Amino acid sequence: MKISIHLTLILLLFFGSFHLTAGTYSGGNGTVNDPYQIATYADLLELSATSADWATGKYFIQTAHIDASATATLNGGKGFVPIGNLEYKFQGSYDGQHYTISNLYINRSDEDRIAMFGYLWGTGISVQNLGLTNVSITGKNSVAALAGYNRDGIINNCYSSGSITGYSSIGGLVATNYMATITNSYSTCSVSGTGTMGGCVGVNNQSVISRCYATGSVTGLSVLGGFVGSNKASDTKAATISHSYSTGNVVRTAAPNVKIGGFCGTNELKGAIQNCYSTGSVNFGTAQGFLGENITNATFSGNIYDSQTSKQTTGTGATARTTAQMKTESTFTN
Repeated sequence: MKISIHLTLILLLFFGSFHLTAGTYSGGNGTVNDPYQIATYADLLELSATSADWATGKYFIQTAHIDASATATLNGGKGFVPIGNLEYKFQGSYDGQHYTISNLYINRSDEDRIAMFGYLWGTGISVQNLGLTNVSITGKNSVAALAGYNRDGIINNCYSSGSITGYSSIGGLVATNYMATITNSYSTCSVSGTGTMGGCVGVNNQSVISRCYATGSVTGLSVLGGFVGSNKASDTKAATISHSYSTGNVVRTAAPNVKIGGFCGTNELKGAIQNCYSTGSVNFGTAQGFLGENITNATFSGNIYDSQTSKQTTGTGATARTTAQMKTESTFTN
C-alpha cells in the first residue's frame, strides 16, 4: 500500500539509508508527458531517497504546497538529505508549478553542496516555478536554499526565504552557479559564514543571471556582496549579470584586507555586470558601495548605487546616486 511505502521511506531516511531504486510518488511515470507528482511530504522524502530517479530524462511536478517542518527530526538532527550529490547528481527536471515547500531543515556543517538540490548537473536540466520558504540550512561549502551546485542547469522563477549558514561559496538561492543560467528569481534569506558569499548567489562562474534580486543580509569575513560574492568569467566564456539588484546590508565581522561590495564582492576576468543596482549598507570604510574589486578586463554599464544608504562614497563599476534619485532611476530593472 502507498501508506506503508511512505512509512518505510521515512524510517529508512531516519536511519540514514537511502539510494532506493524505484519511485512511486502520488502519480505519474516520470516522463515529460506524465511526470512524477510530488504532492506530499512523503513524496518529497521519496525523491530525496530515490537516487535512481535523479537520472537524465526524469520529470517531476509539484501539485500542492508542502510543509517540511518534520525534516528537523530526520537523521539524528541532520535533517533533509539533499537531492543530488557528488556520486548521484540530479539530472532531471522539477517544476514546482508555483507551489511552495516550507520549513525545510538541513544541519550538515561538515558536508559540501548542501541545499534542497545538492548537485544539479547536465545540459537541459531545469528547476522552475518553486518557492522555498522559511528554510534553515547549514553546511560547509556550496550551501544555499535551492541548489548547492548548479552546473549547466536552468533555474527560472524560483525564490527562497529563511537563513543560510556555511563556510564558503554561500548563497541565498544558489551557492555555486557554473556554466548555468538563473532568471526571474530572488532570495530574501539571511546569509552568513566565512568565505565568498552573496545574498542571491555565492559564486557565478561563466554563467548568466538576469532579472533577479536579493534582499537579505550578508554577514562574513571574506569576499562579500549583497547580490553575488564573486562573478567569474574565463578567456572563452563570459559571466554576465544583468537587470538585477540587492537591498540587503553587507556586514563584515572583522577587518582583514578582503573585498566587500553592496552588490558584488569581486568581478573577475571578462565578467560583465549591466543595468544593476544596490541600496544596502556596507559597514567597512574600505569597502565599496557597489563592487568590492574589479579584476582584469571586467566590464560594466548602466549600474548605480545609493551612496546615502550604503554609507560609501566610492562604487567601482557603478554611478553614485542619492536615495531620492534611486527611487526614480532604479526602476530600469523591472
